[in-house]
Amino acid sequence: MLQQITKPVGMKLSDWKLTRTKAETIKDQHFTGQPWSTKLFIGSKSFYKMITDENGQLLISDKATLKFAKNKDIENWFYELLKNTRAKIQSNNFSSAIKSLDLLNKIKKNNKEVMLLGAYVKYTTNKNHEAWSLLCKTIALFPMFDKAYFLRAQLLQKIGKTEQALEDLSLCINYSNEKSIPVSSTIKILIQENENARALRMIEKHKIVFTGTSQIIKLADLYLQMNKITEAKDLLFNQLVKKQKSADLHLAIGKLAVHLNQTELIWKHLYQAKNLGNTEGAKLYTQLKNYGELKVAA
Repeated sequence: MLQQITKPVGMKLSDWKLTRTKAETIKDQHFTGQPWSTKLFIGSKSFYKMITDENGQLLISDKATLKFAKNKDIENWFYELLKNTRAKIQSNNFSSAIKSLDLLNKIKKNNKEVMLLGAYVKYTTNKNHEAWSLLCKTIALFPMFDKAYFLRAQLLQKIGKTEQALEDLSLCINYSNEKSIPVSSTIKILIQENENARALRMIEKHKIVFTGTSQIIKLADLYLQMNKITEAKDLLFNQLVKKQKSADLHLAIGKLAVHLNQTELIWKHLYQAKNLGNTEGAKLYTQLKNYGELKVAA
């Protein structure tokens, strides 16, 4: 196995020979039942690999302590391992990710990205108390780490602490260079909590521009609930110029026309919604046709 591991770039041949000799000693001690049990210096990824078995288990005693070098080889290995760990988490391979996180913590203690990944794994696997503790520790060590506030906000919302979640999102926005995700999350929570005035203030403060038809319809509905009919009308009709075949958009304009008391618009846009396959539009159009009036929620 030692023959398959190559010398790290930049390492002197004499140092490499000493490294291999030490690895052989550690392996011999393991197989003779007297595993290495004192402090062990890890100077390279290659050396670490040489003293592990095919399953990645170290061939040393649990009593042994590891100290990793602060050199380019270890640094590159750390970030390679960090990248691989993220991939494992994204594919929900949490058991393997946890082992990688343990090694990352040994290489660099209290690294904020590693701590965040560890908290995310705990959050995703419903270990909420452990996730909370780790996130609080991370924030205490790195009080301007926006991603930690964002994940803690998700956790707080998950356990029903909505107002506290909004506070953490606010801190995330303050410290983040990329504000769109925490701002969008804040707006979503505010709408869910029927805090429409706060949601609109957030939209206007951060100059949020909506391009998707469904988003624009929701925003127009917010304006309607705040009795800002002109703003709702401008949003919907501007979008109609781009999306003339949107059944949902025609339905929304038909409902808006009820607020505007414009009969011709009601007929026109409910008819279009019906023809474009919108079930609610067809129902309202039939109601209007048969009874001459609509029952549309204000």
